[in-house]
Order: sequence, then structure tokens, then C-alpha cells
Amino acid sequence: MRRQRTIQRPIAVRGHSFISGLDIVLRFCPAPEHAGLHFVRVDLDPNRVVPVDVDRRLDCPRRTTLADGDVRVEMTEHVLAALRGLGVDNCRIEVNGPETPGCDGSSLQFARALLDAGIQSQSAWCEPLVLEHPICVSDGKAFVAALPNPHGYLEVDYTLDYTSVSRLLGRQRFICQLNLVNFLGEVAPARTFLLREEAEQLRAMGWGSRTTARDLLIYDDDGPIDNAERYPDEPARHKALDIIGDLALAGRELVASVIAYRSGHRLNAALARAIRQCHNLDVTLSIGAGVPIWPGVLSELPPRTSKGGTGQFVISEQGGADPMLARGAALLAAWLSAARCLGRGEQLDLVEFCHVSIDRAPEPAQPFAVSLKRRDGGEIELQVVQDDRLLGRASIRPAAAVARAA
Repeated sequence: MRRQRTIQRPIAVRGHSFISGLDIVLRFCPAPEHAGLHFVRVDLDPNRVVPVDVDRRLDCPRRTTLADGDVRVEMTEHVLAALRGLGVDNCRIEVNGPETPGCDGSSLQFARALLDAGIQSQSAWCEPLVLEHPICVSDGKAFVAALPNPHGYLEVDYTLDYTSVSRLLGRQRFICQLNLVNFLGEVAPARTFLLREEAEQLRAMGWGSRTTARDLLIYDDDGPIDNAERYPDEPARHKALDIIGDLALAGRELVASVIAYRSGHRLNAALARAIRQCHNLDVTLSIGAGVPIWPGVLSELPPRTSKGGTGQFVISEQGGADPMLARGAALLAAWLSAARCLGRGEQLDLVEFCHVSIDRAPEPAQPFAVSLKRRDGGEIELQVVQDDRLLGRASIRPAAAVARAA
């Protein structure tokens, strides 16, 4: 446990915004204990405060947008990642326009400014969100999960899979334990990336009038255009950066192992919402004699109802009401089955997903099954079935840690 932190003095970051091309000044300012993080639109009279809160998020593509009524602040994720990466709990973030400065598409300039301002400990204690059970959200093709971390820190494990659209980017995996040194050296410098076709589409929509390929990473078949990578896996690192920033929307520092496969801002925010909703959830799902895995959402049925290599599970009415939670619960059940098949009990972080396709969510309050088969190379194929209907498939292989220990 540690004391809350703010910064010692105000400091500004200047640059143009990526979407609108406006000249923007963003100013970090100290804030009192328990104030949390909040943006302030100082270009408006009177000034308008936009709290950093998942309930303030608008569903906008390719960015995290926060709003208070009709007042918006766009592209907040890189700023929030810098604050979370440096452990700043309380900060007033003044901005003189509807968007933050794009800088180089990373968090590095924001992080350097915060370090220059100085990190100041406060009297009040920081009370982090310490995850006590797994939570997973999925759109059927991608997912992001949070698992308990007994070591007292946030760990991010991101798998980027561009194999179907870019031979060059392909598949990348990046894992980082979040602390100041790791954030500054491994995460903060990782820049926003786009494929050339995506950049051209955004330009046609009016985005990026002042942004060039030298301001971020734009990939064609030969690599970054007019630029060079800072890391061989820079795109995966940037996705991890986005997760750190988006999970700031949960409102408090998070202690968990976050594992993601192809997730983006929408799923990241859905996880932040699920963490906040479920963190204080003390209703235990009781269907039959099921054993709760995710309290109030997912339970495993007793072993006597299972046959062979098939495990049976059930989702509550509450969990089934949200498609992202329901698909995530089905994936979590498959994940647990695979981890046990590998002989590692409930250590869910010791498997790596190769493919996910959950086309239909299980019906709530009705048992569904997970069956598995071993494939060549140690890969495990999983099928989620309910009433003889195939709901989806996933393929998993042992993570490097499992392979070394086996």
C-alpha cells in the first residue's frame, strides 16, 4: 500500500491534435487528495469539468472520448496511460480544445512532462482495486480479461494478430509488469500505428490534416513509411499502452493480470466497466450446486454432471443480459478447461490463445459444455456447445512458461 500522489507544479504540453489539426495546449496541474483524474475544458466559459470515468465514455472509433453532456475531450488514452504509468492518482488536466495533443502518437511526451513537474506524495492512502476473481469480456473475435495477481501490481499481456491483413505485422505478443521503469523504457515510447489503407481512409474522412507519416507509424508492405520502429514489436506495445490508459476509466489503480487478444478501446472500456460493476458484487450464483468462478456471472457445475473431457458451466441471468459478458464468460470457461488439461490447475495466465470465434453467447441459466482435443504441436482445440448447438471455437497452446515447466 502506498500514499496517493499528485504533481508538484503545473506543466504544459503543446502540439497539434491528430483528428482536427488544432493547436492544443494541455496543462497538468496538481490536485488535492481523493480528487482523482479529471479533464477541464478551459477554452469554454465557464470552464467545464469532464471526469475520468467509464460512464463518461462515448463509443467512438479508434480513440477514447470522454464527455460531460455536449462537451467532449477526444484521444484521452495516451494522457491517461502516462498518469497511470507514473502512478499519479490526483491531477487536473486542463485542455484548451476538444482534443489532446497528438505529439508522436505515444505517451512519452506526457510522461516526460509529468516527471519534469515532479511526483508529490500526499497524506491519504491509495486504495487500489485488487481483483479477487477472473473477469472476461469478448465480442466473439477478440477478448480482454483481468485475473487476480497475487504480487500486487498490474501486468499487461497483449497479443496482436494481424495475420489476415498484414504479412509484415503478423502476430506479436508483449508482456509487461507495470512500474515506472518498465513504463518509461518499454511502453510509453510505443506509437500509434496504422496500415496505409487505414490512413488513406481516415484522410478521406477529414482526419489528420496536419499529421504525416513521420508523426506516427504508417505501415505498407515494406515497413513504416518515412519512419522507423523503436521496437520490433512496437504495435503490440502500443496496444498495451492503450489498455493501461483505458483501464484508468475504472477510477482507481488496478492490481490484476490483464490478458488481451486483439482487443481495442471498446473492449478495454467494457472491461473497466465490468471490473467496477463486479468488484463489489457479493451475490453468489447458485444454480444447482455450482461452484462460482466469476461471482454473480459464471459457475461450474459439479464434476458428476461432466463426462470425459467435457466440463459444464452455467451463466446467470445477469451475465447473460450483456453480450460481451456472456461471450467473455464462455471464453473464460474454455480457458479454465484448457488450463486444467495442461495440468496447471487454475493458473489461467499460462495459456496463449491462437484463435477465437465465439459466434453465439450461451443462453443464461442453462448448462453449456466445453470439450477439448489436443492437436499437433501441443495446441488444444476447444468447442463451446449448448443443447447440441455449437456456439463457438477457440484454439489454445501452452504459453512459454508452461512449455519450459512441462
